[in-house]
Amino acid sequence: MRFRLSRRLSPAAKKALLRRDPEELLGALLDLTAAAEVEGFAEALEALGGSVSCSLPETHQLSVEIPAGRLADLADLRGVAHVELGTPYRPPAPSSPATVDSEE
Repeated sequence: MRFRLSRRLSPAAKKALLRRDPEELLGALLDLTAAAEVEGFAEALEALGGSVSCSLPETHQLSVEIPAGRLADLADLRGVAHVELGTPYRPPAPSSPATVDSEE
């Protein structure tokens, strides 16, 4: 199977595209162009078999999970500036409010 190696893929992402099982889900961080609509990427990503783990609209980044065989397609989406391989970011769960024990 031949893959295109987009310039937008990091070296680690290119390596994963070539060596990993195409169906294996991988974590990636997307850097988007300033003009890109962060919210609009969820549908395009789902069409590629992936999902958004975390959206960081203020920095134009998305943390995603995507099948290894779709990394080149992901890099080719309009508005994607760079794809870096890595563990998907998931923000910590909100902690419960602190309680104060008072003795009266």
